[in-house]
Amino acid sequence: MKSKTGMLTRMVLAAAAIVFFAGNASISPLPEGFKALMNYPNPFDSRLESTTILFNLESDSAVSARIYDLFGNIVRDYNFGMISRGPNRLIWDGTNEAGDKVSKGGYICVMQITGDQVKVVASRKIGVIH
Repeated sequence: MKSKTGMLTRMVLAAAAIVFFAGNASISPLPEGFKALMNYPNPFDSRLESTTILFNLESDSAVSARIYDLFGNIVRDYNFGMISRGPNRLIWDGTNEAGDKVSKGGYICVMQITGDQVKVVASRKIGVIH
């Protein structure tokens, strides 16, 4: 029996590969210029609140984010273009592209940050409860 953590890791990597497969893009450890990706509250009740996804940029960067369900389906797609350096946040209200509330369960936020010569793919697990 395979562990749930191992399966989730493979799913995150597969989702990141699907979203960001282009040229020499690769998944790598977070570079010095990018501080950890986190969110709060986690888990969150999408009927009552939103979750805030925090990230810090040390230089102006192009940022995009996708939220996936655990089957690898895209739930929400954000493309912000260039964002100024410093602390930033994305607020997700637990809705899909159609504006409908998602089901309770696990979701994965995959964020792509492209700076001057740095390309970062980072992911964060998000729980939705009802």
